Amino acid sequence: MREKYRYNFFLMEARDLLSRMGRLLPALMPQTAASQAYAVDSLVDIAHTLKGAAAVVGLEEIAKDAIAIEAMLKGLRESSGRLSADQIETMRALHERIAIAVSALDTSAAAS
Repeated sequence: MREKYRYNFFLMEARDLLSRMGRLLPALMPQTAASQAYAVDSLVDIAHTLKGAAAVVGLEEIAKDAIAIEAMLKGLRESSGRLSADQIETMRALHERIAIAVSALDTSAAAS
């Protein structure tokens, strides 16, 4: 029962985190440095939380994708540079892959 609670809590949290991430990803496109810095900091926090939540319930693929997003963003933050269009597209693809995985989990949880 405790595992099911953790799993359901993960699904609720993941949906919220993915929604927030989806709203912030467009802010990585060239804009003011301040708005991009805010988006990067927020996205690092979201990716880090998602990574930990996925790892706790044993969803390693989701955790790995979140780690990849977090690493790209931390690299950007440390270099004070800008992400390339390819890097932004990679992050969007990872976000989409995580969202699909969470949706599939959500559907299978609802069926059980």
